[in-house]
Amino acid sequence: MRLRLGVAVALVFFLSGAAEAAKKDQRREDDKAIDKVADEFLAAIHRKDAKAAAALFTPDGDWINPAGQLVRGREAIERELGAFFAEPGRGKLVTTRLQLRFLAPTVAMVDGTSRSVPEPAGPPVEHRHAVMLVKQDGRWQIAGIRAAIAFPPSNYEHLKGLEWLVGTWRCAKAGDEPEVMESAWKWTDDKNFLEHQFSVRVNNQTAASGTERIGWDAKEQKIKSWLFHSNGSVLEGTWSREGDRWLIQRKGSLEDGTPVSSVDAIAPDGPAGYRFHSTKRVAGDKPMPDRGPVELKRPRPGK
Repeated sequence: MRLRLGVAVALVFFLSGAAEAAKKDQRREDDKAIDKVADEFLAAIHRKDAKAAAALFTPDGDWINPAGQLVRGREAIERELGAFFAEPGRGKLVTTRLQLRFLAPTVAMVDGTSRSVPEPAGPPVEHRHAVMLVKQDGRWQIAGIRAAIAFPPSNYEHLKGLEWLVGTWRCAKAGDEPEVMESAWKWTDDKNFLEHQFSVRVNNQTAASGTERIGWDAKEQKIKSWLFHSNGSVLEGTWSREGDRWLIQRKGSLEDGTPVSSVDAIAPDGPAGYRFHSTKRVAGDKPMPDRGPVELKRPRPGK
């Protein structure tokens, strides 16, 4: 009795294992077939072959584009793709599969991204997409596509400690040669960078100016900046926080190639001002005098 029971249990496990192996083999075949559908669809898009691309959909398949417009049915999708291909400036499309899930033996969902580079050259457009496929009569077909514009990640969280600088600041010195220093900070549209522009005017003539871009270096896990001065100097800075002030370790070169370095400090000065102080300044192997501290204020409205 025990022998028969043991044989029966072993047979159950054997058959279960065989079934599981067959299931995995089928899943691998389905995975390859779905990849083939994706390759054929992308190839048809690049050939601008609306008919071939639409043929990969089920007869009642649909597509919701990034603008939220619904196109339903294979024939309507073919017409929509034909009109899309007729528009100028359509460049190469690159897709990336992020995840494949089988919701049922004959239903799969693919999540991915697509990147289109316009022709002539222009900024790329990125989308996220979800594609549902169904297996009918042994063939995988697209049942639906949902696409949305993908907004790139922002480094705002790493830079938000500098947000208080956003705006325009000014320092004016009276005298025989009146001097005005202006400093303006703003975010880029995606808040991945801060942009800083500065100028110094003496007797209403621009004596110096420059631009600086501040961003997050993901590799070094530090805030970095790149400053370009009107005299030809180029400086790279590494930012660190020390209490309520920011220290910037700068290194670069003058217009003639002479290496330069400094340690600059920026700190709030009340609710409507900040102080700038440049220390430990070296050009070549010669120490240079400090600059500042300079106190800049937000201009009053109308000033």
